[in-house]
Amino acid sequence: MSQRHHVTKSQVFLGVAIFVSLLGGCCCKVDAGPGELAKESESYYRQALQGYKSEIAKGKDTDQLYFDLGRLYFDHGAFSEAAESFSKSKLPQAKKFLAISYYRLGDFTGALEVFNKFENTDAEYLYYKGLACEKLNLFDPALESYREIKDPSFASLASERIDAITRQAAEQNIGKIDPRIAGIIDNAPKPEAYPQAGVLILACDEKVEVTAENTQISSLHYLIKILNERGKENFSEAKIDYDSTYEKVEVEYARTIKPDGSIAQVGTRHIRDVSKYLNFPLYSNARVRIISFPEIAEGSCIEY
Repeated sequence: MSQRHHVTKSQVFLGVAIFVSLLGGCCCKVDAGPGELAKESESYYRQALQGYKSEIAKGKDTDQLYFDLGRLYFDHGAFSEAAESFSKSKLPQAKKFLAISYYRLGDFTGALEVFNKFENTDAEYLYYKGLACEKLNLFDPALESYREIKDPSFASLASERIDAITRQAAEQNIGKIDPRIAGIIDNAPKPEAYPQAGVLILACDEKVEVTAENTQISSLHYLIKILNERGKENFSEAKIDYDSTYEKVEVEYARTIKPDGSIAQVGTRHIRDVSKYLNFPLYSNARVRIISFPEIAEGSCIEY
């Protein structure tokens, strides 16, 4: 009996010792300032990154490890590193976060390429796909994506985007959307001043930017007024040549501005991407992005 009582006292003593030790540790954490806690958090983050990389180096279950590493980067806002990790995983959920990472980086064309390649009924996936379409002025596909969303957590957000697109479509007048462009059109020379011309180039803005990564971004913006049938025939389409091995083309927006100021937007059905030399497979990388402008008439303007 006395022996059992002795064991109990020892257990109590041990329990109290552990409790005091844990309590002391908790007190240290509570008393730590925000700066110290932030440093500890950053330290744990770095350790976690290193841990994932060490496990990946072993070559086992890399699809899951690359996905988990990508999520760690993603949750810390390191979207470029996240995209790199997600691209190395074959898991279906990795493709979703890869596309969203591209979107968060502002690479809307890259995001949409992934969205279109991998079908997914996930509400978040569909919502970001719709946002990427909007950024590229592809409003019909954006509406289709939003309307597929049934999950309540994203349904209200999707409904807001549908309403916004619908309102914008109802207010499609250049004077409301872009007063500066409306002013250029209003102040354009009369056709009588250029009797031999088929069109008038009202604005031409071309820029070339060389980035720190030794890549080149060429930005082109044109506003052209159609004067007659000859101009309509020659400028009803815009063609942009590029090499698909090293280049990609992103159409930010394209539209026809009618004489009354109303707008006909260019949608996916008006854009084609074709081989420049169809009968020469060796040159399949030489491609042409063709923009066909809808509802062109004399006095209309095209802008892209």
